Amino acid sequence: MEATLTMRPSLADHLEWQIHLSDFDEEEVAVSEWIIGNLDERGYLACSVEDIAEQSGFGSERVSQVLHKVQALDPVGVAARDLRECLMIQLRQLRITDSVVNTLVGEHLDLLQKRDFRRLVKFLDADESELAAASRVIASLEPRPGRD
Repeated sequence: MEATLTMRPSLADHLEWQIHLSDFDEEEVAVSEWIIGNLDERGYLACSVEDIAEQSGFGSERVSQVLHKVQALDPVGVAARDLRECLMIQLRQLRITDSVVNTLVGEHLDLLQKRDFRRLVKFLDADESELAAASRVIASLEPRPGRD
């Protein structure tokens, strides 16, 4: 019976598997390992690009470039530095270009989290049905990409 049980791969294992199947060069693989090693349980990057650059010996710009490549992997939104960035990555990947949705996430996420719809209607110059539809789209996104 024990031989039939399998372990689910960890988030790090899943990302490393994708990296080795992708077009990452040797240096990018090395940088990505530093990035993956600094992900928290939510799948967010737990330190700054500058910290990784200092610890790894790679330049900040190089770490930033590789970070963008890692953020394009599955699960969508992984390696984001905060909730806003996580959701924006997902909107880009899903090619959601609705201006109300993007403005809500990009500029008014705090009001959306507080469910302050009156102020949001004023700020967005949108009606309640547009705001409700945009809220449903945002609610369908994964705020913790490392969860699964």
